[in-house]
Amino acid sequence: MIGVLLTSLSIVFSAVSGQVNLTSTPAADRYPSWSPDGKQIAFETNRNGNWDIYVMKSDGSDQKALTSGKADDRYPRWSPDGASVMFVRAEDGRSDLFAVDPEGRAVKRLAEIEGDELFPDWHPSGKKVAYTSGKLPDTDLFELDLATGRVIRKWSTTFRDLWPRYSRDADVVFFSRRDSNDEEDEIYVANSRLGNMARLTRLPGNDFCPAWSPDGNRIAFARVDPESGRSISVLERRSGKISEFGRGFERVTEPDWSPDGKKIAYTAQKDGIWDVWVETVEPKE
Repeated sequence: MIGVLLTSLSIVFSAVSGQVNLTSTPAADRYPSWSPDGKQIAFETNRNGNWDIYVMKSDGSDQKALTSGKADDRYPRWSPDGASVMFVRAEDGRSDLFAVDPEGRAVKRLAEIEGDELFPDWHPSGKKVAYTSGKLPDTDLFELDLATGRVIRKWSTTFRDLWPRYSRDADVVFFSRRDSNDEEDEIYVANSRLGNMARLTRLPGNDFCPAWSPDGNRIAFARVDPESGRSISVLERRSGKISEFGRGFERVTEPDWSPDGKKIAYTAQKDGIWDVWVETVEPKE
């Protein structure tokens, strides 16, 4: 089952704990990614001038750099086995996929790919990655076999497709303007086994940066509603019901679930500063 098409909002559950700022620095701290054991969160920061990959405990303590240098290292994603953090390194006019161990001792190149890679994610097997490549507004989604370095799948339209995220069953959720004539971002899912694709949202405004819950039953995404403003929303796939939280910010985006499905880390801008925040989100009884 891919899910139902969401055309209106029905609020059924919301955050059950307050917003907690995990980073709270004058720099930009973004793109949180939970470790598989839930004990750490990787993120990107420009607190040293360029973009580096950092890691912290899930309560925001013990923040430390995994990468450093003149390159810009961005978009961290923990591997399924927790042994490394994948990221995109941009240097000297090109970008490629790299990985670093959780202690920051060793950095290795995962693949050399033509074009600019954005927003990579691990296949649940750890043997493939999906990513975005291209120049806006014409970006496409790709799936890469890490053993061979070959692209084995491509999702392409004349409009932008961005932010691929695998479910535990290897279905890919992403956002696109393929059906809105390049006017609004909506959420889609591609079935990895059957190859078919379905649109999940048809709401006023923009829906973007989706993330699967660990059990695959919910999808969190950032939302900009023309009337109610910005939030993080959580879609129940089977019922189409939705929750909203993460309000009160200038901007809010990039949600990522904790492995137990009880918390969501996200990026939010307050007083012009980007930080990593977290909230506890559980269904109401």
